Amino acid sequence: MGLKREKSFMVKFRDPLQLSFFIIVTAFLLSACSSSKNAIKVDSRWQEDYLHLEEREVPSLEQRRYLPEQQIYYSFSNDSDNLYIMMEMVSKQVTAKMLFAGSTLWINTEGKSKESMGIKFPLAMEGETRDQEGKANQAPGERLKAMMEDKRRLTLIGIRDKESVEINHLEPGAPNAVIWADAKSGHLMYMARIPFHTIGIGEVDTEDKIAIGFETGSLDEPEPQSQIGGMRRTGRRGTPRGRRGGQQGRKYSSEMTQSTEFWFQFNLSAQQGTE
Repeated sequence: MGLKREKSFMVKFRDPLQLSFFIIVTAFLLSACSSSKNAIKVDSRWQEDYLHLEEREVPSLEQRRYLPEQQIYYSFSNDSDNLYIMMEMVSKQVTAKMLFAGSTLWINTEGKSKESMGIKFPLAMEGETRDQEGKANQAPGERLKAMMEDKRRLTLIGIRDKESVEINHLEPGAPNAVIWADAKSGHLMYMARIPFHTIGIGEVDTEDKIAIGFETGSLDEPEPQSQIGGMRRTGRRGTPRGRRGGQQGRKYSSEMTQSTEFWFQFNLSAQQGTE
């Protein structure tokens, strides 16, 4: 029986075109699987001053770097007690997925691009909250700002307990996270502060690697687009969109139905003169 099965398999791919197509598809899938968890090598810089998330304090501009493919600005810094993570989301699709479907910040203290501990923030929006009374007539910018201000809960995954625990996003002594809309660019700003003791790190060791993953949820339909000031559903005069608009709409829909995920890997920084 085994011999017959092997022969039938070989018969299917005697056609060179079929075999070529199979090889291309397999290579693509293997490449996608292997690259999805590849970590971006970055640096964490020493943070001189404690950052107050409730006051939306962020690292200096000199510490920010840009990733064109992911369309984000990022910064990692640490002092002796906390890890600070800042991301500025340029992509409207990522912003929409974060606000409506939620996102998770993964933390791996072994430096592996593997889900371990996590902070789920912002949480996914429940359906009944989309049309809250008093917000339906707001301008898109004001509605977006209100949606961000409503994000006041986060979920700890494997940090405080084996079970997920939901807490206030600014609870003292716990991992904290905030989001807001930048006044100038309108981009979504994400800031997290993670006390080292909450993730099992006693002292800052520059030899240890840490991996940070960021993952959004996904949506079945691109409905949130019109609610956050994205692409219009019709032309300027109310006519259906042309071929180009339709292609853009399909691309947007495809991106919205897939989660966004990327990983960073870095060593913690030590205060100058203490290494």
